[in-house]
Amino acid sequence: MMNRRSFLKSAIAVSPLLVAPNVLGMNTPGANETINVGIVGLGGRSRDITATCLGIPGMRIAAVCDCFGPRVDAARKALAERDISCAGYLDLREMLDKENLDGVMAITTTHARAWVSCMAMAAGKDVYIEKPMCLTIAEG
Repeated sequence: MMNRRSFLKSAIAVSPLLVAPNVLGMNTPGANETINVGIVGLGGRSRDITATCLGIPGMRIAAVCDCFGPRVDAARKALAERDISCAGYLDLREMLDKENLDGVMAITTTHARAWVSCMAMAAGKDVYIEKPMCLTIAEG
């Protein structure tokens, strides 16, 4: 006769066989499982977010975008120093049209964040939005 304790011991012993390996973090992502991300807004906060992204397995920074050209160039240069090549854009709409992105990180100034987020979501992208998401409740 099996009691509760012996049942739980048996269940724990076979649970790795019943759970997908990626749930347990046993697989590293393959080429088709890489998440391509575009970063919009390349100011000071963006450098922190970018550094965090570089440490996430399976995430690839595929494009950067800012309305100020020297920031785009500086971001691409900093990524190139880490052997990461990505496209640079001055126009978000062009980036969304040309790049095969899975997601967009909206790290812009507050007054531009809602617009960037809406454009990315309308293009079918997942969006990470810094807080505050917008300036007013009506805008949100």
